Amino acid sequence: MADYVSTAINLGLEEICFTDHVPLPGGFDPTHRMQPEELPGYRREVSRLQAEFNSDIKIRLGLECDYMPGLEPWLEQLLYETPYDFILGSIHFLGRYGDPDPCFVMRPGSIPLQELEAVYWVQMEQLVLSGLYDAVAHLDIFKRSGWQPDSGQQAQIERIFDLMTQHEIALEFNSSGWDKPGVREAYPDRSLLQLARELNLALTFGSDAHAPSQVGRHRDRITAAMLECGFTRYAVYRERQPVYLSLG
Repeated sequence: MADYVSTAINLGLEEICFTDHVPLPGGFDPTHRMQPEELPGYRREVSRLQAEFNSDIKIRLGLECDYMPGLEPWLEQLLYETPYDFILGSIHFLGRYGDPDPCFVMRPGSIPLQELEAVYWVQMEQLVLSGLYDAVAHLDIFKRSGWQPDSGQQAQIERIFDLMTQHEIALEFNSSGWDKPGVREAYPDRSLLQLARELNLALTFGSDAHAPSQVGRHRDRITAAMLECGFTRYAVYRERQPVYLSLG
């Protein structure tokens, strides 16, 4: 983790937030997340890095937490036990937690895409209404499956954006999509980013770095896209509260 911090310092970043993937009960999906026994060590290491690099960069403690209906009480307790700076909400699996075979949105299999997306947006609305999250991660991540948002879902997306505004939940502008084969655009795409601006959503951004070399990737491109859509500020988080900084 120190290598991530060093890269951020070399790039001239003033702060960085770690948002490793939260472990889920029962050892669910161990490929993509920490194991439960790793979580205390993750917190200790962030604390150590905060002390070591205090004069060079501000380091925040966060988590990316999957949302599935039925997980709410467990997540609420986990987040109550430790103070975090930032909680990023994401959806990778459709269905209730504990279902024998939840659908992985990036590999939908035989499920018709329109049906899959309809369920995805319903679950996204539930994520927003859960009250557990500060921001929504990689909103249209299903582009990894090779398909674009269905125009028939526009009203539902607008409803979700309205709810995000009401509940003060930010939208993450995630630069990793530009590097994904078959995607080659950020999450969300330009039309959804423009809609977010029109509906007054707060915006935060991240590089979704899974290697030190990916820290801060495409940051100039992100800034340019945000300015072109009319954003003038972005949010960072400290103790679960947004702090708004000027773009440019």
